[in-house]
Amino acid sequence: MELTIASFNIRYDGQAFNSIPVGFESPRMSPVYQYANFSNAEWGERPWHQRRAPLADQVLWENPSVIGFQEVLWNQIGDLAELLGDGWGWVGVCRNDGQRQGEAVPIFWRKDVATLEHVEHFWLSDTPNKPGSIGWDAGQTRMTTLAEFRTIQNDLPFYVFNTHYDERGLQSRTESSKLILKRVNELVAKSRSPPSSPPLVFLVGDLNSPDTEDGYRALTGWRYVSDRTQSLNKIFLESNDQTTFLDARHELHTRIAGFNVARLLGTRYGDWQATFTGFGEHDPRNVIDVVLIANTGAVSAVYQTKNAVGEDVAQKAMQSVSRVQWAVTRYGVIPNRFEGGFLVSDHRLVIATVKQIVVGLPEL
Repeated sequence: MELTIASFNIRYDGQAFNSIPVGFESPRMSPVYQYANFSNAEWGERPWHQRRAPLADQVLWENPSVIGFQEVLWNQIGDLAELLGDGWGWVGVCRNDGQRQGEAVPIFWRKDVATLEHVEHFWLSDTPNKPGSIGWDAGQTRMTTLAEFRTIQNDLPFYVFNTHYDERGLQSRTESSKLILKRVNELVAKSRSPPSSPPLVFLVGDLNSPDTEDGYRALTGWRYVSDRTQSLNKIFLESNDQTTFLDARHELHTRIAGFNVARLLGTRYGDWQATFTGFGEHDPRNVIDVVLIANTGAVSAVYQTKNAVGEDVAQKAMQSVSRVQWAVTRYGVIPNRFEGGFLVSDHRLVIATVKQIVVGLPEL
C-alpha cells in the first residue's frame, strides 16, 4: 500500500473578476501561440486562463493520491475540478467568509484511492472558528483545511492538513505552527483512545517560512537543526512527547545497503533547492512549500531525535504497537516550466510517496 501526497501553490487569478470559462479561450490565448509570438515568453506572470491547462496536466501526470492547493479563488476551484475530471473529489471554503470570498486551501483527492470521512476548517488566529479572523501580526486572514480519509484498498484512515501561512508576519507564522501542533496532538490523542495503530497525518502547504525560521522549526520540533539542544527551551516544547512533524524532504529512504536498489531513488528528484521561484528570472528563490508527516510512530524516520534518556519516543512507541510502518520512498520538486515554455505558477509542485513496509525487512 502506498500514498502519494502533493502540495501546489497555483498563484491566485488576478483577473477573476473577468474569468474565462474552460474551453472558451481563443487560439491566441493558447500556450503555444503565446510562446511563439512573445519575445519574453520565458518569464513573467501569465493570466490564469493560460496557466490552468498545463498546470492541471502536470497534476494529472504526477497523479498524486491527494493534493493540497494554495492561493485558490472560487473560480479556480471550479476550473481545477473541471480539468482534473470526475475521478477527483475536493473540499474547501474561501478564507474571507468561510464560503466563496477570498483565497481557499482546498484538498483534492483521487476517488479510486480514498474516500472522504470528515472535513473541517479553522483560521490561523486566536479565534480559529471565526471565518475571516486575522491572527497576530498577519497582513490578512489565513486558514487551514483538515480532511480525514480512508483508503479504498485496505480501509486505513489518514489525515491531511492543508495551509498557507502569512508572508508578512513572523509572529503569525510561529503562532500558526503552535496552533496546528495543538490540533495535531488533539487528533493523535483521540485516535489512540482506545489504543490503535499510530495515525498517519500529513501537513502540506506554503509555509512562507524557510527552515531558518521558527515557523518551520516549531512544526518539525527543531529536528533538522544542529543546535537542537538549545532549542529545548523554545516555544513548542511543553513536554518531550509532543508530536511534531517529519519533513519528507529529509526523510527519504534512498538506495543504501540492505534495500532493493531498483525501487528507491538515489536522492531527491527534480530541482529541489527551491519550491518558490517567482515569475522573474532573478526573483529570490527559497524552500517554503512542504509535505510533512506527523511523527506519531507511523512513519519510519531517517533522522532520529532523542529524548532526555536517548530514546526516540515516537519510534519506540511504534515498535511496541506494530512492526508495520510507512517509509518515504519518493520526494520531488517538479519543474514549473511546462508546455509553451512559460511558468505555470511562481511555486513548484512538491510531491512525496509513502509506502508501507515491515520493519526489519530489506524489501520495499
